[in-house]
Amino acid sequence: MLVVGCAALVALVAAMLLRSDEQDAPGGPAAASGELTRSVLAADGSGVVLSDPRRRSIIGVGFGRRAAWRDAAAFEREPTAACAGSCPDAVLSGSMESTNQPELPDPPIVVHRGSRVEHRRTRALKDRVLWSSARGTSVRLVGDGDRARLLVGRRPPIDLGRQIVTTFQVSANGRRALAVSLLASSGSVRRWFRRTGDGWAPLGVPARSTALSGCLATDGSRALLLGEEVAWASPASRAERPVRGLTAEERQNAGACALSPAGAAIAVLREHTGRRQTSIVLLDGGGAVRARRRVSGFTPIALSAPAGRLAYVAGGALHVVAPGRPDRVILRGVEDFAAIAPDQLAVVDSARVRRVGF
Repeated sequence: MLVVGCAALVALVAAMLLRSDEQDAPGGPAAASGELTRSVLAADGSGVVLSDPRRRSIIGVGFGRRAAWRDAAAFEREPTAACAGSCPDAVLSGSMESTNQPELPDPPIVVHRGSRVEHRRTRALKDRVLWSSARGTSVRLVGDGDRARLLVGRRPPIDLGRQIVTTFQVSANGRRALAVSLLASSGSVRRWFRRTGDGWAPLGVPARSTALSGCLATDGSRALLLGEEVAWASPASRAERPVRGLTAEERQNAGACALSPAGAAIAVLREHTGRRQTSIVLLDGGGAVRARRRVSGFTPIALSAPAGRLAYVAGGALHVVAPGRPDRVILRGVEDFAAIAPDQLAVVDSARVRRVGF
């Protein structure tokens, strides 16, 4: 069954990485047990697009400001979200319902810019915006029937054939991107891109893979891929190099990762006797396993550059750990975060959305 769009994978990862049911840390107004929490859909240095189940809305918020816009109808659709040049301006496209039903057309694309909102109809059956610039240049995933195409600016469409889902991730410096397309037959194809002015150009040649997703180094020089195997990849080679020293469970259940010049972190998602856990595996600069730590609940992770400080959430508190240093809590009442720069996080806490250095 063909499903065009990245909403399926985004929703899956979001569901797995949504905060634990056990956010009851003393000393901070963390979410109560079983309470739905807000989650980051897209973020950059200017603002955040978040899903707010309590208000049943998708909300665009600038740092230190009130909400720029709210969209209750989009919340019900569970769309793909991308910053429209810079957040909180955003493009919302697709829906979970149309992702799971190949014959169902995607709803119109919704663009929020400040208080203005625009609805754009598309001629294609499926049309998802994976990336967008301030000038309107975009990376779109378009599909009809059993064929999908990646539209990268004004360049000729890239034929993806029959694929299930495609992700498009941009490095922190904004100069490189990686697209991973899961094929309906088996495996996936990864494609690298380099920034050219206001758009993107292919970098190297496509390569077959078993990856489902991955994360990029700050400068985009390499990626850590997650799928049947956890492996290193770079634009310079079609080959992938497996990470050594991981257990079978860590390879199979790796759900998120983060890279910095100092090393890497892998979040392994576990459910044991009804309790959610994240096992964080830390790798050194050479790719060898140097430490493991287990956290109650499912947590996002980030690594600062160049120091390699690890950020994660446990018990509703934002923890930061520097290599060889003790764990410290820097903020309580945290619901979610996303990395927006080599040493900066966009944090959603019980009071507001804020930018936090780590």
